[in-house]
Amino acid sequence: MYASINDYEARHGTPDDAVRVSTLLSDAESFVREYVGTRYDDDVPGHVVALVCGMAHRALQPWADGLKSESFVDSYTASYVTNGGGAALYLTSDEVGMLRGPVIA
Repeated sequence: MYASINDYEARHGTPDDAVRVSTLLSDAESFVREYVGTRYDDDVPGHVVALVCGMAHRALQPWADGLKSESFVDSYTASYVTNGGGAALYLTSDEVGMLRGPVIA
């Protein structure tokens, strides 16, 4: 396993739901493995542990379901964040680039 609940707690504090965080850590690892394969099976570097923990933490945030916007005719536009439970796991393009390795010029 790339990251444990202890790794998460060290970076983000004690979660309200440790079981959910453990599941998200496992799910995040699956995403990361799509890019790194078995490269880190024997020795997981700290930046990968931090990435997996960060993905799980990001998925738990209230804004994880995204910004919503509604327009009202001849009136105003309202933007708001919904708390739909989060769990939106994703890798940013910068994170994908980091997982693929350094660019050699």
